[in-house]
Order: sequence, then structure tokens, then C-alpha cells
Amino acid sequence: MAAALEIITDASQWSDLLRTTFSSMQDVYFGTALFEIYAKQYGARYEAAFYEDDSVVVFYPYLVRDIKKIPLFSKLTGDFFDITTPYGYGGPLVSVKNAIGVSQSITIFREQFEKYAHQQNYVAEFIRFHPLIGSHHFFESSIDVVQLSPVAVADLTLQPDVLFARFSTDKQRGIRKAESSGVQVEFVHAITASEIQEFLTIYRETMDKNVAEVKYYFTAQQIQELCIALGPAIFLVKALLGEVCIASYLVFQSGGYLTNYLSGNLQAYRQFYPKNKVIWELEKYGHARGYRFYNLGGGRPSLLSFKAGFSTELKPFYIGKKIFKKDMYTRLVDMTSLTESKKNFFPAYRHTDVYPELL
Repeated sequence: MAAALEIITDASQWSDLLRTTFSSMQDVYFGTALFEIYAKQYGARYEAAFYEDDSVVVFYPYLVRDIKKIPLFSKLTGDFFDITTPYGYGGPLVSVKNAIGVSQSITIFREQFEKYAHQQNYVAEFIRFHPLIGSHHFFESSIDVVQLSPVAVADLTLQPDVLFARFSTDKQRGIRKAESSGVQVEFVHAITASEIQEFLTIYRETMDKNVAEVKYYFTAQQIQELCIALGPAIFLVKALLGEVCIASYLVFQSGGYLTNYLSGNLQAYRQFYPKNKVIWELEKYGHARGYRFYNLGGGRPSLLSFKAGFSTELKPFYIGKKIFKKDMYTRLVDMTSLTESKKNFFPAYRHTDVYPELL
């Protein structure tokens, strides 16, 4: 089969490909709804690269960001862009038709894609590979693939009693403490404006405690737009002590996955272990509804250790980096005042010191 790269922007074609060729890999991170809301909120656009031959089918959705929207680069002559997967996970989806020719087919796909990237003045590419799909290994010879801290994952095909037995002892004690203290868990599928504000109050306290970067402070409008765009693919889980919400989780549900998106808890009530109770109820919820995995996420060592106590395994998390236009990349970095250590961020010209954006 003669193969040529196709760039897809039509939402119907995009959704049809996910539903048919990639039905077993569907997740909210690949659908147009999430791309559309991020494109709107961060002034980007989105597209997907599609490639098919006798050995593989590749579908690679990403956001296209205008570099000149960064104030430091606003007066550059010419138009320059870079591409990234949305905040969270993503990357190329690969369906193998004939294992014998996969390596050559991926090489051809990347050659055609990089030629297109040069034509479009794309300077650099950043990928957050989905840890439960694992397509990173297809691209290790064509881009710089780097393994980061893993994510904690629970296998929801296991029975709840088996899942509970695999929790660490201290996590089990925390759940029992929450239950004996009267902590109740509520699932909210039609999230109201007041519940968004309640969530953000808790979330921001957690971000303050962690001295988080400004880019992680979402607005009520951003969360509301996300909830409207994703519809049933996003829901809220609240831990209540009496009438007080003491912990709250925003969770994605799509395909075979549950995924933590944002969460927080009130420090004044941490002795009641509300997070333990929420996670336990989420795992039972996911199992009862036929989800395969619950991605609790990763994070700094202490946070990852907490999440690992509820998981059945740790999955490696990979990112991918590629510079298409090296001269332009160097020029952009040289225009910043970043120290050498901060230039390890990728792309360096989007370091938080230059432009505090989430994507």
C-alpha cells in the first residue's frame, strides 16, 4: 500500500478513527473535546497526523502553539510554532497490522511527519506518552525518549477484596479510620458552579501547601469549560465529614480508564484520611463499571509513595523530545536569560521563568 501522511482537523473523521481503528486505546486524552478546550484556553490550535501502510496505522494528535504569543518573542520576523500533547498524557497511537514491517513503517512515518513539520515552521515537539498504552517504544530511534518517574496504577479487573488486600497496611488503616470517623464519599456527575468553586478552594489550599507553580492554579472558568466540553467523561468525587467537603477529586473516565486529573484535601481534616476513602471508593466504582485501569498518577517521591500504596503496579512514564529547527531553537533560547541548568527544560524557551503556561 502506498502511504502518505494526512493531517486531520475534521472532528468527525478524528472521532471515527478513534472509534474504529483504535477502539481498544480510547481515552479522553485523544478525543477532540479535550483538545478543543485546551486550544481555546491557551490560544493554540490542534490537528492529528495520520499514516497507514501495510504494517501500521498511526494516529498522532497534538496541539500547535504559536511561539510569538510568548511576549519575549512577539516581535520575531516570520511565524514559528511548536507542538505538544495536552497536559496529562497522549502521544501517537499505533495499531500494528504486520509486525515484520513495523520498524520501517515508523521510520517512514517520522520522515514524512518531520518534513511536514519543517514546512509548517514547527521548531520543536514535546510528547507525554500515555503510560498505559506504551507507544513510546515505537519511536525510540526517531526522537529522544526519556523515562521519568513512574505512575501508580490499579488493575480494576481484580475483585475489590483483592485490591484492598494489596493496599499497604497504613493505607488500609487510613480507610478504616475514615469510615469509623463517619467520612462519606459522594460521586457528582453533573457538576455545578458552586461545586467547582468548592473544589477550587480545596485544590488551591493543596497547591499553596506544595508551593506549586502559578501555572497549576486553574480558574473556575477553566474548570467549568472543561466540564462542559467533556460531559460524562469527567466527574467529581467528594469526601464529606458531616456537611463539610474535606477532600475532592476531579476524575476522567473514558475507554477502559479512570484517571486522576486534579485533587486536593483540607489540611485541618487530614487526620480523618479522606483521600484514602476517596481512592478506595473510586477503585470499587471503576471495577463495578468494567474499567480496566485506574491511573492514580505520579509526582514527587512522597506523593508517588502515597499513591503506590493503593496500586497494583508502577508503570514507567516516558516523554519524547525533538528539535526540528535547531538554529531557530538555539536563537530562541539565547534570547532568554535562563541559567544553564534551566536550559535542560524542554523546550527551554518555554521554561516557567519565560512563560508560566501549563501546556
